[in-house]
Amino acid sequence: MPGDFHGAVPHFHTFADADILFNYNVQHDCRHAKCEASGERPVIQERVASGITDTFVIHQPTERYLINTHAFHNAHLLRAALPRDLTAPVPYAANREAHHRTIAMALRTTQDAKRAKTAVAAALRKGMAVENMPSTSKPPRKRARVGSAEIERELVAIGEILS
Repeated sequence: MPGDFHGAVPHFHTFADADILFNYNVQHDCRHAKCEASGERPVIQERVASGITDTFVIHQPTERYLINTHAFHNAHLLRAALPRDLTAPVPYAANREAHHRTIAMALRTTQDAKRAKTAVAAALRKGMAVENMPSTSKPPRKRARVGSAEIERELVAIGEILS
């Protein structure tokens, strides 16, 4: 929303009532009016005061409002009416592609570790570790696959690498 949020120079534009040709959404500028959450009222439950109080914002009168530029029902009309400097997108990062690569690289390493850990857990759940099972627990419902000892050794080695 246009306004003085980041220490930038605020932009003020005044429009006559006759110039407004569409519905728009404005928000009360509590920051400028110095509104405070100092009001208290009792919480009513089933038409009886519960003894709990609820705080609310007491709005101060002001003639300053912020235009909600995120109202999507008429964004094209709003962009046409406002100057470009008020509706221009602000980039998240100076070099978007480098920022994307950095985030993707970090995600790949964490996802690979999660996949390997999940594979180890799934293999152990499927009954690959029959030999290491305590004698008091129930045997698995399915038979162990042929060559399960080799697979178990590989999974244990993967688990040691991850830890």
